[in-house]
Amino acid sequence: MKIIPISPPRVFVIGAGMVGATAAYTLLIREIAWEIVLIDVHQELAEGQVMDMNHASAFGSGVRVRTGNYSEIRENDIIVITSGASQQAGEDRHKAAETNANIIKEVVAKIMKKGVPVFILMVTNPVDVLTYVAYKESGLPAERIFGTGTSLDTARLRFMLSQRLKVNASNTVAFILGEHGDTSFPALSAATIEGIPLKKYTTYKEEFTKGIMQEVRESAYKIVADKKATYYGIGSTVADLVAAIIENKHKLYAVSGLLNGEYGHTGVAIGIPALLSGSGVKVQENYPLNSQETRLLHKSVEFLKESIKKLGY
Repeated sequence: MKIIPISPPRVFVIGAGMVGATAAYTLLIREIAWEIVLIDVHQELAEGQVMDMNHASAFGSGVRVRTGNYSEIRENDIIVITSGASQQAGEDRHKAAETNANIIKEVVAKIMKKGVPVFILMVTNPVDVLTYVAYKESGLPAERIFGTGTSLDTARLRFMLSQRLKVNASNTVAFILGEHGDTSFPALSAATIEGIPLKKYTTYKEEFTKGIMQEVRESAYKIVADKKATYYGIGSTVADLVAAIIENKHKLYAVSGLLNGEYGHTGVAIGIPALLSGSGVKVQENYPLNSQETRLLHKSVEFLKESIKKLGY
């Protein structure tokens, strides 16, 4: 694929609630984009968030943050979509699927009004289903649309493993794949610690991975129960994914990517290892999975296809 020059890099964040604002703020303090534009149906909210962030930028950031509108979107802008009904404590991410799908359809129509090729990063839940909705509604090629997928779940897994093994999380390479939800699974057969296979690492114990997937899932629900929403983790995730595109990182992430025959499936977006670069998203076809992990991936695909079908796709 041709590498797309993104200069000067500009990011639109659709939705100025806690997730959108935290993502924008993380982009600001990490100076990933030259300009960040917030759009929200509640203009006062967007203006308040922008004012607060601009005051923070006085401590050293040269990034411009402002409110704006869809008509300003131009070729190769990165559009981060966080709009939608938020998850309530104890609520399944798919409960708001129909409501959020209708919101996403409206948002995507506004993004694509001029028909310019952009990059769309879906954050709104259920993220895999809505990534597919955005793909179908936008008409953009698959490499220009992706969702946060299981990238935050993966970060949680790596953190937990690093705590148990007493290593730096950045040296832990392990992915959670599948739906961003209850059919996700840890793909540990190919996991490594500092380049060494997980099970051969000197401090590894079998007990470290027993029940870890349940811990990852429950941590998300506990955060929502305790503080009503998750936003620091997902804000940092969004910033890292955007940086991978802008900085042409060629780095592997567990994002919600469109399958077109990879792993034997089509017509679905799912958390899968994909390379992010200035070209966009490239799903990795041959990421090593053992037989159990392959079975769990198929199960997750079928669950998502059923969810997509219920929305008329």
